[in-house]
Amino acid sequence: SRLEFNDLDAACVGDFLDHLERHRGNSARTRNARLAAIRSLFRFAALRYPVYAATIERVLAIPPKRFERRLVTFLTEEELDVLLSAPARSTWTRRRDHALLRLAAQTGLRASELIGLHCADIHLGSGAHVSCIGKGRKQRITPLTSNMAAVLRVWLAERAGQRPIPSSLHRPAG
Repeated sequence: SRLEFNDLDAACVGDFLDHLERHRGNSARTRNARLAAIRSLFRFAALRYPVYAATIERVLAIPPKRFERRLVTFLTEEELDVLLSAPARSTWTRRRDHALLRLAAQTGLRASELIGLHCADIHLGSGAHVSCIGKGRKQRITPLTSNMAAVLRVWLAERAGQRPIPSSLHRPAG
């Protein structure tokens, strides 16, 4: 409560950012996120308190730290087969999980997109596709293979109670 604006100079902010990495074990990415928040505050302060312009300018000049971006990898065909065979399709929820895992693997939908799907978002006619709201609230339409459309058709029919699951998709627990 006794902190003055001039106490938050570039050296203080720099020491704080170093503390995040050295003592708290934060990554460079987290450090840069904190720096972005600090910059936002100082840009706001620049408009309101021009008397501190020199201090604000020095803080805004602190550069973000460079870091290595991790390469996004993918599952091998064998790993994908193991993943898709994991849910024994002996119960309703396991058949649902299998359908969702296959859908995720085939379309690359994010977890949040999968969770937000509704039956009306799945279009199984000509040009089968899944429609969802993606990252950044963008409309995303992802095509489905005929095999994936068949899996979803069976799942949706079972979900609606229209017919029992075909024996070809039912695998006893083992």
